Amino acid sequence: GGQNGRPLLQGLFEYNTEHRITRPGLHHLCAHEVMPGHYLNAAVIDLLWRGGNVGFESTVGTMLTPSTIFQEGWAQNTYELLYGDREVALAALGDERLANQLRIELINSDLQDKAKHNASLLFQGRGVSLDEVKRHIGDDCVQWDPIVKKLSGIWAQDSVFGPMYGPAYVIGREAVNDAIKTHGSQKVIQVGLHYDGLVDLETFQTKLARLS
Repeated sequence: GGQNGRPLLQGLFEYNTEHRITRPGLHHLCAHEVMPGHYLNAAVIDLLWRGGNVGFESTVGTMLTPSTIFQEGWAQNTYELLYGDREVALAALGDERLANQLRIELINSDLQDKAKHNASLLFQGRGVSLDEVKRHIGDDCVQWDPIVKKLSGIWAQDSVFGPMYGPAYVIGREAVNDAIKTHGSQKVIQVGLHYDGLVDLETFQTKLARLS
């Protein structure tokens, strides 16, 4: 969007190349973090504030809240938001090899969501040893060593961060995905981009139900 060659939305995104990433991984990362994921949603909230439609506090992201759960669910469903279905999105790439690579990346991302959900539950809730938590993340959830190290650290061990943030990805992804299947991506986008008022996980579901 925009006028006279000046885009309406513009941002600078940097990536630490010390963290190795595949082409499909970068594709997914950009979809999740930038367009149409977190950046687009945050930019729309900023525009709504500038237009006087929401308060300034709406532009400040809050961790460990129902808003976080919705935002992670939104960002984990970017392909479904654009195409209505993940497989339709993969077919739209027009490259079977790239589609298969991205399919594997997305399946692995789903497993990483499970690992984030389970890490603190196993360690803090069930008293499972840290070594077993690491084995679960690496073997059962098929995550590579840097992710195992990350998720067995603060994600598993912090008494607030792990239990309150870790589950956000699974719960949010499933909630937004179910909404797309039930209501269609157009309605989900309308509500999820806050055209009917700022939403978190609960108000997102309530407002969608009113549109049905």
